[in-house]
Amino acid sequence: MTKDVQEAMLILYGYEQNLRDRNNYLLDKIDRALNQLSRNPDKVGDPRKMVRSALGNAATVLKNRKNRGFEEQYVPEEVIFPSLDEADHVNIEVRDFLNHPSLSKHDREILFYLLENKDAREIAMIKGISVNLARVHISRARARARKLWGAA
Repeated sequence: MTKDVQEAMLILYGYEQNLRDRNNYLLDKIDRALNQLSRNPDKVGDPRKMVRSALGNAATVLKNRKNRGFEEQYVPEEVIFPSLDEADHVNIEVRDFLNHPSLSKHDREILFYLLENKDAREIAMIKGISVNLARVHISRARARARKLWGAA
């Protein structure tokens, strides 16, 4: 990996740290930009221009995905559980927690998929994103949920 790409990635990581838990769209954009830079490790040039270009390409992809309707995935409004098993009660409690107002729609959606035993590959196919990005989304959604669960 060239020094220019490394510097560009460090710039993006800095942006990401400043936005943590604030804006999912910008975090998605940064993730896509990081993926683009990591796919082109031998690129040479001004790191700031590489960042600007990668963020622009990411914005275009996200805009196109939104226009195709990938953003409108389902999140169950209300679920009825007809079981008395203790494991099912825990599942009910977790599903109820996922309706916490502090969780974003995106995080809820990812966590519901996980409750349905979907893996990163399946989530990536549903969302129209790369498996690596799906793993990032899963990790972030779990971290945010853990933080809220501890506070609840």
